[in-house]
Amino acid sequence: MLNVVEEAPLLLPGFVNCAVNVVTIKYVVMSFPNKAERQKCWDSRDRYWECLDINKDENEHCLKLRQLYESSCSSQWVKHFDRKRNYLKFKDRIEKEGYEPLSK
Repeated sequence: MLNVVEEAPLLLPGFVNCAVNVVTIKYVVMSFPNKAERQKCWDSRDRYWECLDINKDENEHCLKLRQLYESSCSSQWVKHFDRKRNYLKFKDRIEKEGYEPLSK
């Protein structure tokens, strides 16, 4: 992954109205979580989801578990798991309550 850190014009002596852009690029090295880190993430996610289930999705009762969940998992994983939970809840609701087809 590349991040552009700085872009600045470089003025060249002897050239009138001529500038060259110099770009500083920072490489971001991504590390992959090991087995213990993955397990810690999954456990904190499961505890947070269990709290939400018990408290009928009232997040204020589960703030500390949410913080632990976010600190144990990468932001990409948190985003993925949050979307997955929303999808699973939607799917469960459709299976229980059915759905109304769109009228033509």
